[in-house]
Amino acid sequence: MKKSHVVLLSAVLVGFSTFAQEVALESKDFSTEAKEHPVTPVMVSIADPLQLPAQQVDDVTWNVSAFRWNLFYANCHEMTGFDLGLVARTGDKMTGFALETVNWVNTDLKGAQIGFLGNVVLNDAVGFQLGGLGNYVHGSFKCCQIAPFNFNGTFDGFQLGAFNWNKGVSTAFELGLANINVSELHGWSWGAVNYTERLYGLQLGVVNVVGDMGHGVQIGVFNGAARFQGVQIGVLNIIPAAPVPVLPFVNGNF
Repeated sequence: MKKSHVVLLSAVLVGFSTFAQEVALESKDFSTEAKEHPVTPVMVSIADPLQLPAQQVDDVTWNVSAFRWNLFYANCHEMTGFDLGLVARTGDKMTGFALETVNWVNTDLKGAQIGFLGNVVLNDAVGFQLGGLGNYVHGSFKCCQIAPFNFNGTFDGFQLGAFNWNKGVSTAFELGLANINVSELHGWSWGAVNYTERLYGLQLGVVNVVGDMGHGVQIGVFNGAARFQGVQIGVLNIIPAAPVPVLPFVNGNF
């Protein structure tokens, strides 16, 4: 890159950063709540704490209301708007759209995350997640989730991945090589291996297993359920509590 281009780029970044600092300081409200988390429309970061406005100004942390850009790593309290860069952390909630290599939200997400490696939300999320390696939501997730590996507390929506794991109740259409629902599934599960503790709907795959009670239909090479009310269609069908516990091709219990 020519020296003149480097100088120009440096000048633009310095000017943009100075503007963000000045706007944030001018708009700061000195009420008790605002002292804790004043608002800046723009945050520019190389790597926290090398960011403007600085993470600590008069012992307060910043909320970003419109745009945050980082070269390596950015950190703020709340983020609302468009988030762009390499690695971004939001200490509280995120509302908007994030395009990063890694997105990390400490509480709730409302919006969309695209992470070239992955996305992490430590409480609840409503919206869309697309992860190059994985998506993780500790609480509940509602809407659409796509990644090789998806992990949630509870799930409500559409899930596409090689491995989908939902710890709580799922009301969903799941599409993956392996779909695991530790609690119960209300909906459809379509994959090579499908497991749920309780089923209210359809399992379609090579191996379908219900650990406790199933209501609905299982279609696969192997279908097994501890207790089942519905129909199994496959090479081998097992319902220990049914009048005929093991049958080829079709088994059922009502």
